[in-house]
Amino acid sequence: MITYKVKAILAAKSEDGDIEIEKFVTSFVDLENPIDARKNAYNHYVSILEVIGNKDDPENNLWKHIYQYSERKTFQHGESKFQIPTNKEGMGVNLFFILDADFMGIKKDEENLIEGDQEERAYLTLAENLVAEMNYYKTNGYHTDNYTSTIRFWNYESNKENEEVIEKVLFTSYDFWANWNPKLAEGNME
Repeated sequence: MITYKVKAILAAKSEDGDIEIEKFVTSFVDLENPIDARKNAYNHYVSILEVIGNKDDPENNLWKHIYQYSERKTFQHGESKFQIPTNKEGMGVNLFFILDADFMGIKKDEENLIEGDQEERAYLTLAENLVAEMNYYKTNGYHTDNYTSTIRFWNYESNKENEEVIEKVLFTSYDFWANWNPKLAEGNME
């Protein structure tokens, strides 16, 4: 059995103007059609991002939320001083899958990130989790309703130099290659 979990840590202003950190978790399970649980979890994840900011730009809403509500650290560069949000509060919105048994290196009851909008995102782990999730579906004969994406990512931990991996996974909005590839790692932004 596969369970999907959306976890969010967000800030809200109380009536007296203080900032309060709110944490909430919502789980999604569908024993007959796990893909329906996955779709519902993803829709819930996106709806949280839409609610905290501009509905037309959910990708940037969390960053803006963290910037607005997070504690700041002052940095000085020459004569200039600037404030950077620290996010010590751990604000973020994340979608995980959890299995009820060990499977291909995934531990039973372990949260495995497949969509995440916190500032610290483990790029390669995210890609590997998406691949493991798809393998779980294949192994168990679960249908996907063509709710899939093809991801292209750089396995920077591989023994092969600049190993490029292309995999079909369940839907993800994250463009791995555009956000991290060998050229970017070498400092080439083209």
